[in-house]
Amino acid sequence: MNTDAYRLCIVSNITLEPFWPAGTQQIERTYFVPAEDVKAAGDIIRSSDIVAVVLHFTTQFPDYDSGNEVRESHVNHINEILDACKSFYRLLRTYTGGKIIWCGYECEDMPHFNVCGASFSLPGLIDAINIGLRAMLTGTDTFIDMRHLIARLGTAATYDRKNKYRWNAPYSKSFLYLLACEIHKQYCISRGITKKCLVLDCDGVLWGGILSEDGIEGILLGNEGPGRQHMDFQRFCLWLYRHGVILALCSKNYESDVLRVFREHSGMILREEHIACFQINWDNKAENIRRIADALRIGLDSMVFVDDSPFEIRAVESLLPEVTAVIFHRDTIYDALSCFNICESVDLTQAEMRNRTYKTDALREQLRKNMTDSGASYESYLQALKMQVDIHIAAEAELARIAELSQRTNKCTNGIRYTVSELKRLTQNSELSDGAERNESEEGSGYKLYAVTVSDRFSDLGIVGTLGIYGNNLDLFSLSCRALGRNIEQEMLEFLRVHGINSFRFESTHKNDELHRILQEKIMKLN
Repeated sequence: MNTDAYRLCIVSNITLEPFWPAGTQQIERTYFVPAEDVKAAGDIIRSSDIVAVVLHFTTQFPDYDSGNEVRESHVNHINEILDACKSFYRLLRTYTGGKIIWCGYECEDMPHFNVCGASFSLPGLIDAINIGLRAMLTGTDTFIDMRHLIARLGTAATYDRKNKYRWNAPYSKSFLYLLACEIHKQYCISRGITKKCLVLDCDGVLWGGILSEDGIEGILLGNEGPGRQHMDFQRFCLWLYRHGVILALCSKNYESDVLRVFREHSGMILREEHIACFQINWDNKAENIRRIADALRIGLDSMVFVDDSPFEIRAVESLLPEVTAVIFHRDTIYDALSCFNICESVDLTQAEMRNRTYKTDALREQLRKNMTDSGASYESYLQALKMQVDIHIAAEAELARIAELSQRTNKCTNGIRYTVSELKRLTQNSELSDGAERNESEEGSGYKLYAVTVSDRFSDLGIVGTLGIYGNNLDLFSLSCRALGRNIEQEMLEFLRVHGINSFRFESTHKNDELHRILQEKIMKLN
């Protein structure tokens, strides 16, 4: 996965710098800018990759601490505060084109709770304001629910009253660490930095009990009793699937027994069509995981393996250290799977299309094997697939998938990464990102972004590649690993040749050396 360091700027009206956790995640450097000094710190904000806004409510609006006052002019307060926030948001946007992460307001430390209980009205005001803040953000900017983070940690552990009155630093170090991790997660989500595949054991994970001993009628799976934890976990796995995560099975069982559970047990949430690859046998699980990676054409470092056996977990950790191995336990499994960084607004149609491609790859492999056994050439196999490749100017609705491709592809890519908002600026303003050179002959030629779609006799693969061209310069080249080996890359290279491309941008991902060689030898001549 791409874990390049990035620069974070935190704009706040409270003191954070002395208490902010040092060296967390891949943050290259963290800048702290007082909210009232934004104009003076424009250069710092402009040079940052992420700008996080942390505004403490009662510090910003000290007069809004009375429940009675809130009740008298509820709507006026909301509009007044939102107007102030919108002005501040517009000001920040004049200094940065990068991602803004806006941390919502909270009031969990107000003393009124002790006398008014849960009926205290200020939280209602906060909720209404936060809804407006979410609606205020545009593009890929993100809203963080601070009240949710506080609920995870607990109110008592969130605040530090001594530092609040001494340094205007109301939050504890524990909470700031949690907030730093959340900001990093949102960065990873925006950049598509996530695991790709969840490999699941069956016994003790998808259901309770041992199938080969208890039989289909004896396993624990249902909405009540000890089987509920397994049904809830399946619901979570289905949510991951619908948001683009590949699901695979790796279980020591008889395949016919497992398939019978999938087809006949009323408690099953997951179905056969949700599973891209089955490795159900009595072989060692490390070898089966290798087979899954080969079948899906993904790296081992993109895989997460879940099993209820400590022995199996240790074996996979020893033999396949690149794989993230997670023990299944009801109380810890969801925290352990936080290595997935999923965007809620993912294009579900594209995600479903990708999963269908992985599922139908078995049919393609069977066709290839049959033709190879009969003496046919690989070119004949490609012809039998009846592939249709289309390269067209990308529509706005396709930008999310194109951004995802640029961020998640590490092999067949020139290493350039873009977010949706960056692609919008390129296509609307015809401006290259930092580091890209513009030849004089390219002036006025405009940035052209292309989507590469593929279909064959088995399924529609959707958008599998992208090209970004500025004049005679190749700015962006990405092709999904699931589309490799079908000569699609050759069609993309021919497209570039026809359009007279003679130079290209390139950044190493440590896995894309072969594409660099091809671009140098077959297509272009560097300036």
